[in-house]
Amino acid sequence: MEIELFVPATTANLGSGFDILGAALNFGNTFRAKKSEKNTLVLSGKYAHELGEEGREYFFRKLEEAAGILDLPPISLDVRMDVGVPPKRGLGSSATVALAVVELLLCFHGVDLDLYRKLEVSISLEGHPDNVVPAMVGGVVFTFQEKDIFFYEKLPFPEEWKFVFFVPDFTISTSMARKILPESYGRDTVIAQMRRISSLILAFHRKDAHLLERGTEDFLHQDYRLGLSEKLREIFESVKALSPLAVFLSGSGPTIGAIFERWRDVEEVEGTYRLESLPGEGLKRRELC
Repeated sequence: MEIELFVPATTANLGSGFDILGAALNFGNTFRAKKSEKNTLVLSGKYAHELGEEGREYFFRKLEEAAGILDLPPISLDVRMDVGVPPKRGLGSSATVALAVVELLLCFHGVDLDLYRKLEVSISLEGHPDNVVPAMVGGVVFTFQEKDIFFYEKLPFPEEWKFVFFVPDFTISTSMARKILPESYGRDTVIAQMRRISSLILAFHRKDAHLLERGTEDFLHQDYRLGLSEKLREIFESVKALSPLAVFLSGSGPTIGAIFERWRDVEEVEGTYRLESLPGEGLKRRELC
């Protein structure tokens, strides 16, 4: 039996929705796998050269970790991965791997898990529910995870809008992007952030561009992370100069995301390449003869 999976790229945070909002996109990584005598991962596609041996080691390390969490015997796989998500750019590349290894383990062992358990295991592997959940279920998603409580809710995305991403040719370490953040925030900062995330969720429901602009403002992570690179801040300001409805750091960066009217022809920004997307569907699986 051979299994094919398509797992979409994602954008997380969307400005003020730090660690709780994310969206699936309409491009992603494709995995074709079958059981084998030894682990093999062959990379192809536009961004294959950016993964290399590090990507292979990461995939099989996560496969082994997932087997341990699920209490399943380890397996060896022959995998063909078409890399359609730019790695280490804040577009959910690692989340696609987490979801893929869990799904493949369950398929080849003939084990059926409910959706929430799959999500819990995948999140424990990758650490970012705002990437993992939308990649599994699709669309724009609010996630809530706290101790023994976990749920998600899909949000509407106005058909008049689209995502546009400006992807730099450099990377930023996710761990560094985490470490640079303060360990605590003042009351006024927290209240301002609460206003922004509330506005952002309302903006999607009301198709309100003014609320969207305000709602994507952030006081918890963006400014700190933009400070990691002078070039990154310049790109952010260049995207703002295009007059989008909203602009935000995708995940922990360095990709800059924006929302534009769907009819807009969007200009290039120096030092980046552009990817456009509507919210996409979640993980897709099929068995190949």
